[in-house]
Amino acid sequence: RFLDIGCGNGRLLCVAMEAGWQVKGLELSENMAEYVRDTLGVEVMVGNFLEVTPAADDAGAYDAVTLRHVIEHLPDSLGAMARISAYLKPRGYLLLEMPNIESMTKKWSRLIVGAGLYQRQFSDDFMAGHCNEFCRQSMRFLADKTGFELVRWETYSSKPLMNWFYNRVPIGSKARAILRRAD
Repeated sequence: RFLDIGCGNGRLLCVAMEAGWQVKGLELSENMAEYVRDTLGVEVMVGNFLEVTPAADDAGAYDAVTLRHVIEHLPDSLGAMARISAYLKPRGYLLLEMPNIESMTKKWSRLIVGAGLYQRQFSDDFMAGHCNEFCRQSMRFLADKTGFELVRWETYSSKPLMNWFYNRVPIGSKARAILRRAD
């Protein structure tokens, strides 16, 4: 069984379903959930992940859970990991995708801002979208603190040649972490 939290348009659910997985989504947007239900015929729960309690048939029932570009938007990473754990079977897998704070582009940005060569300009009502940022070390810390083990960390690109390079030299701006429930 496979659960995609923040399933958006259901693209990953469709791929997983075609590969033989029993799938379900959790989505914040009612419109997106309705689209996925109507287009793919996949069950999608609607709600705020940090507030939704797993239904009895979902608690501890999933072999794999994914959050792609979601975890960095959640204010409570520890609480989020506890909620994810509640959905996973013992030794179940978690796939997280997020920006890599240790990427070359992030390091360059911090350097030029820190040197005063570039000044960010935000409007008075600006609200940052990312609550947390991760690198391999912070992901390993989060995993250890919440009963997971970090199985794999890699950076990636949608360009095949760059993806090959980033898999060997982890400086890409996007990261993927595979974790396993440690129990």
